[in-house]
Amino acid sequence: MSTEADAALHLREMGLRPGVIVRVVGIAAAGARIVAIGAARIALDRATAQEIEADPA
Repeated sequence: MSTEADAALHLREMGLRPGVIVRVVGIAAAGARIVAIGAARIALDRATAQEIEADPA
């Protein structure tokens, strides 16, 4: 399994799946993002956040 596939699996396990509603609730040091998926909060480093495709609400 590749590193990219491992990262994608990890994001899905945390609830970040196609079709889910995600809100950016904070920007941390070095461009990291804090996102809300329902009641959960997930921190994404800048590089990972830039790889995620999303449609604005």
